This record gives sequence, C-alpha cells and structure tokens, in this order.
Amino acid sequence: MTIDLIALVQPYLLIFARISAVFMMAPGLSDTHIPMRYRLLFSLALAIAFKDILPIPITSEKIDGVLLVALLVQETIIGSIIGFIARLLLSILDVLGNILSLQTGLGNAMVFNPSMGGQTPVLDNFVILSGLMLFFAMDLHYLVIRSVIQSYHFFPIHTDHPLLGHFLSSLEKLPLFFSKSFTIACQLSLPFLILGVVFQFMLGLLNRVVPNIQIFFISLPLQILLGFVLIFTILALVLHLSLQNFSELYAEFLPQ
Repeated sequence: MTIDLIALVQPYLLIFARISAVFMMAPGLSDTHIPMRYRLLFSLALAIAFKDILPIPITSEKIDGVLLVALLVQETIIGSIIGFIARLLLSILDVLGNILSLQTGLGNAMVFNPSMGGQTPVLDNFVILSGLMLFFAMDLHYLVIRSVIQSYHFFPIHTDHPLLGHFLSSLEKLPLFFSKSFTIACQLSLPFLILGVVFQFMLGLLNRVVPNIQIFFISLPLQILLGFVLIFTILALVLHLSLQNFSELYAEFLPQ
C-alpha cells in the first residue's frame, strides 16, 4: 500500500497559501515586530485545523503542476485582498490619530510605530496601539479568521480552472470601503476638528483685541491642555465606535 504524499499535501498547501497571505496583511498580525516564522507556523496550524471544517471540501486528488501553481497564485491573491481589506478599514485609526495630532499641537512629536513600520506622531502611535489592543480585546481578529473560512463558500477552490477573475470582479466595492472608512474617521474626529477651529478663531480674535500679547507663548500650551482634556473625555468612546464600524464594514465584504 502506497501513499501519494503530493496529493496528501496539496489541500493543506492551498489552504495555507490563502491563510498565510491574510496574516501577512491583516492588522496586528502583520506587524514588523512579529517574527515571520511565528506567522507561518500559526498559518500552518490553522490550515491543518481548517481542512475538515471548510464549507467547501478541498479535493485530495493530485493536481497538475501548472494548475497547482495557478491555484497557489490565486489563493495568495485572494488572501492578500482579504487581509488588505481589514488593514484598509482599520486605517480609520491612522487617519483619526493624525487629525488628533494636528489639532492638539503634537504633530511634530515623532516616534517609531511598529504597526506602520515608520515614524508617526506620538499621539497617532498611541491611538493606533490602543485601537489594536481593543481590536484583540473585542475579538475582532476572530472576525478576520472567520472571514477566511467563509471566503471558501464565495470563492471556492476549483481544480479544473481558477476563479480569480470572479474574485477580482467583487473588488468593485473596494473604493466604496475606502471612502466609507475615511468618512467615518472624519466623523469620529469631528470634536477635535471643532476644537481646533474654535481655538484658532479665539486666538485670532484675542490677537485683534490685544495686539501686544505674545499669542504664540500661550497658544501652544493651552492647545495641548485642551486637547488632552478632550482626549481623556471621549477617546475611549471614539475608539469603540471606530472598531464597531470596522466590524460592520468588514462584514459587508464577506457576509457571515
């Protein structure tokens, strides 16, 4: 009795290609400070666990070499798009953090952000890391993992021909997701935008009433103080609403 190892490994390899691509793009799981081997081992463990619970069974028959390469490329692209959608929608936090940094006068205080892989304002870094902490605390990473399983119902693996064209046609609503996420970020940062407009208006009025006052010596400390008061008051609510909107928008991409 002989066992065809290639036919035995192929189903796990196809599942592994999609899951690993998701984790290379998904927020939190794709950060640069997480070693690559950990992400790959976690993807391999999920591929083994998902083999028997997928809504569409994966064939164990041996696949032709050229078709196998085409299917691996297809699965990698599908997984990358699923992870990219999650990262795109969570960019609400990045836009929100940049607006907060500008309106509180802390836009020039830069620190290294491991999630973005570069220098970002310190308040932007705080908002992103706090949002990622809530992302895992609210179990939204399970939403990403569940969407991978559900994606096999909408975009199954057909060994006779790839279905990449059908998947790419579903990305027509990607600009809509981007516009919605940017709109939500602006709406959630509206209190800080109002604070900035009112504060700058009052400074201009004060400068006209008392021209001899050194307005720049009192404006920046006062702006930072008011910004911190507003942050301590509503930032927790803003982060909760941003992640709630993330879950709603992400569920629209692949209905659960």
